[in-house]
Amino acid sequence: MEDSQETAVPTGAIDCGEGFYIEMGTEPGIGEVRYMSCSPGATTCRYSNDLWQAQIYIEHLKGSQPR
Repeated sequence: MEDSQETAVPTGAIDCGEGFYIEMGTEPGIGEVRYMSCSPGATTCRYSNDLWQAQIYIEHLKGSQPR
């Protein structure tokens, strides 16, 4: 896979820089908002029902990436 595809942020997602992003969806069955915080290429994702927590997950994911 090319680097540009691996770090592409999906359409409609919140771009958090360096290929990290937050996508918003709906919790199946109950209809609540759900946020998915993802590392580049969606290799690691964390789910939350709170945007603030999703942003914290992004900072955690950024800190755990190999440099």
